[in-house]
Amino acid sequence: MTAHFGMKRLLFAILPWMVVTAAYGQNRTAQVIYTYHEPLKEAVYRVADECYAPVFSVEQWGWKVQLNRDDADISAEGKKVSVPIRTVGGRQAIPLRLALQKLGADLQWDDTTDTLAANGLVNAIKISDAKIEITTSLPVKANIFTMIDPPRVVVDIQGAKLLEDAILEIPKNARMKQFKPDVVRIVLETPNAQKITAATTDPSASLTLTLDGSAPTVDAKPVEPPAGEDPDHTNPDEQAASPTQEPPPVPALPVEVLVNLESSRSLLVLARNLGELTGPVQFRKPDPKTLDVILPGAHVKLPDDFKLKSASIVNTLVVEGEGMTTIRFTLARAMGAQVTSENGEVVIQLSKPNVGNGKLAGKVIVVDPGHGGHDTGAHSGKLYEKNLTLAIATKVAGELADAGATVIMTRKTDVFIPLLERADIANRNEADFFISVHINSNTLANSMSGSITFHHKGSEDGKLLAECIQDELAKVNKLPNLGAWSDGKIYQNGFSVLRNTQMPGVLLELGFINHSRDRARVQTKEFRDALATAVVKGLQDYLGDGK
Repeated sequence: MTAHFGMKRLLFAILPWMVVTAAYGQNRTAQVIYTYHEPLKEAVYRVADECYAPVFSVEQWGWKVQLNRDDADISAEGKKVSVPIRTVGGRQAIPLRLALQKLGADLQWDDTTDTLAANGLVNAIKISDAKIEITTSLPVKANIFTMIDPPRVVVDIQGAKLLEDAILEIPKNARMKQFKPDVVRIVLETPNAQKITAATTDPSASLTLTLDGSAPTVDAKPVEPPAGEDPDHTNPDEQAASPTQEPPPVPALPVEVLVNLESSRSLLVLARNLGELTGPVQFRKPDPKTLDVILPGAHVKLPDDFKLKSASIVNTLVVEGEGMTTIRFTLARAMGAQVTSENGEVVIQLSKPNVGNGKLAGKVIVVDPGHGGHDTGAHSGKLYEKNLTLAIATKVAGELADAGATVIMTRKTDVFIPLLERADIANRNEADFFISVHINSNTLANSMSGSITFHHKGSEDGKLLAECIQDELAKVNKLPNLGAWSDGKIYQNGFSVLRNTQMPGVLLELGFINHSRDRARVQTKEFRDALATAVVKGLQDYLGDGK
């Protein structure tokens, strides 16, 4: 697979803020993580240490922009700031880093991913047994949940950075820390914990959480899963235990549904008090509807009539192995999964994609035959990737249309379409899915064989879609199953067509053109037919269509 990039520069006037590109080099796409907000739907660009966003794209965050001749007035977070404007990528743009700095954000670039993190600064925290008061420079959200043994309330402040000289009034039964780069965690041991309901606060720069049993003001969104207790928390009983003492067997598997929000995208399942495991908890997904959690050193069993009270998990099975126990959850539909483990507690977050009515019929799908025109892609002799991808993508588009989807192809003939234009086609048409078709290649002929389905790194929906489609491909393509991969394994910022599209997308690498077996297989009508059917079934699994 090859890629071609092009860039045009226009100079309208010689103003200091317009010559940044000349001084620092080419623009490149970037990402912005702004407190609790969703990423901007429109592409942003990094130029040196600044990040430029189309002027009105920030209205997605509730900002208001008033354009003047040479600058823009921004009303956001109860403040007003002015910033210069410039032209980037042929569009008027604002320096987002400068604007965020003026609003009071703590800013940090991740140079490996070109991601700008903008967090609110925690200026003050005051804690008592009945109340937690938090003041920040920008509105943030707080996830509140409880833990047991000892009873404690945990508050995770999302999108926050603890100011070094913050004003703190913290009693002995409380502690706090920068738990993650964008999460400040507060832990308060209190008997009132049993009265608190897990919740998420509304955004605010001045949060007051009442802990007398009355629930704080909350929105309808699910809480973030507890990621384990603070590592600085020590149980006195654990301190007294002998280092050579064998961990006691767990008599039964303590699995329960902690938060079950069937109408939302998340389901939290918590396994408590698993004892001292002999190794880290592992998990694997044999297929998109099966989750295995492996507990080294645990000896557990389930009652014969055990059943979780969740419509999302239809069966739970425990399999004893040598020195470990595997818990197998059978899911009602394909779901994403994240597992965290700490201090004898395992938290599983199952993510259900937002699929509308859950039907393939009526969905808008962009099918992208890779390469084209002067961009031939990989080749073997006179066999070119661009021709194979067009033939395969045309068949895929036909099968999707027969299933009732509205299909848009980025090209139907042997023409060159720039990478950004392919993504723009999907974005302009507000597509539900993006599927790019490619044939692989490597440096040593006949050394690698098989198919891979790529998703964009950090996209949980994209990952689940890739798992669903790859699972179906592996059943029919008669080639090795190399699995679903993050595009971050290939390029630091991932693939352009996946990075710049605003919907779940995958890039299919359907075998190696320089492997004799793969090359023969991908040229057959049988392969095209089977592949097209597999893509349809994979999308249906993702959607839960008829399942």
